[in-house]
Amino acid sequence: MKILSVEASNHRSFRDDLLFELTEPSFTTAQPAAGRSWSDVTFPVAAIYGANASGKTALIRAINYIWMAVGSSSREWLNHRRVPQDPFKPEREFREKESRYRIEFTLPYDAHPKTPSDNETRFAYEFALDRAQILYESLEVYRTRRATMLIDRDVAAGVRKVGTGLGQAFQVSPRELMLSRARDLEHPVLKKVADLFLSGVDLINVGDFARDSRIGQVLNELAEGERSLKQLECLAAVADLGIRAIRLDEHKVQLPQDDPRVVISKVLRNRGGEKGKETDTPSEEDLEFLERNLLFTHGTDSSDEAKLYLQEQSSGTLSWLAAAFPIMEALQRGTVLCIDELDASLHPLLAATVVEWFQDPEVNKRGAQLIFTTHDVTLLNADFEPPLRKGQVWMVEKNRDGVSELYSLADFSELKGSNNWEKQYLRGRFGGLPRLISALGVSLIESGVQPEGVEVDG
Repeated sequence: MKILSVEASNHRSFRDDLLFELTEPSFTTAQPAAGRSWSDVTFPVAAIYGANASGKTALIRAINYIWMAVGSSSREWLNHRRVPQDPFKPEREFREKESRYRIEFTLPYDAHPKTPSDNETRFAYEFALDRAQILYESLEVYRTRRATMLIDRDVAAGVRKVGTGLGQAFQVSPRELMLSRARDLEHPVLKKVADLFLSGVDLINVGDFARDSRIGQVLNELAEGERSLKQLECLAAVADLGIRAIRLDEHKVQLPQDDPRVVISKVLRNRGGEKGKETDTPSEEDLEFLERNLLFTHGTDSSDEAKLYLQEQSSGTLSWLAAAFPIMEALQRGTVLCIDELDASLHPLLAATVVEWFQDPEVNKRGAQLIFTTHDVTLLNADFEPPLRKGQVWMVEKNRDGVSELYSLADFSELKGSNNWEKQYLRGRFGGLPRLISALGVSLIESGVQPEGVEVDG
């Protein structure tokens, strides 16, 4: 899968139109020219720069919002009284206004290709919503140079239909997307599109909770045999973590009756049991909990070995172990990986190595894409190999009204590819830098009093 472009309006700090493109500037047709593939006309990497709170994460979340809407609007969303819209909140007008999203992407005919596949089809998916309902939805496919309609829904026009040969238009709730409902209905065509889209995008969020959740998933996959400890040891060696061996530690523990896990287990057992035979007494099975952990052997040639559990590892080690498998999977499968703050807990050299893998066609043979936010300006250095191109570097800047604007270095027509963008960025040529008030910080350090003549926007 590849993302060609993302558009949004009235999404978080992006009050106005947002356009994020991952295609070559020279690509202006519906499909690649004869002899060229989608990999030839799309960028494998997009780096997003900007000050803290500028809206970098909002861009990643726009992609995630589309992903969640397709995956959840026919399920979790219906548990809410209103559509979980994410509008521009500083202005009342936009809190009550519709939000629009559009994503163009390619999907493979075969979900599990055995060879590097450029045999992909272009799709365009768009929807609009407010707090009350889905207002508009459209899905088109480009089997030729002309688009073919698969879904057409417009509440204002009273339209709700599917493409020719796809059967009758099915019933949907006002608060769910047709593409999402098609998954539950096992629609032979639309379900495949939705499933391939959902499996083709992964998102790594920053923060301890997201990191620990992914590590917990790795533990379960190791226990189920879906991952191997050898793979994990290899990934640890890639990052030079000083880990010689990793072992999965499993043992059963007895829980007290008031432990939340016991209560949940008892409720689930009663729900699935025979009517009239419910009990408040927990079973032995309820009181048993299978605890899983990883035991790491650290050591060097000149020191004794030390065995440390997962919770004793550094934040950087945990961050890499949480991100490593999604990175490998994206490169192996040719999918899209979005990482918020790539450099947050990874050493700059390790973060740069990950970017290099996606940039290098000899490594990234299936045309995977990496979209990430960062503050690491060394990636803009002229010495970085393979170098990023102008269309791969994006800036987000927020004005004093709290409105974010997105643009790329391709918008600077006079900019030469051989220049040192790192220095130019730090000098403020491209924007995307914080407006620091150093004097205010110094004053607080010295006396806790705001200096005269310094105003704080609020």
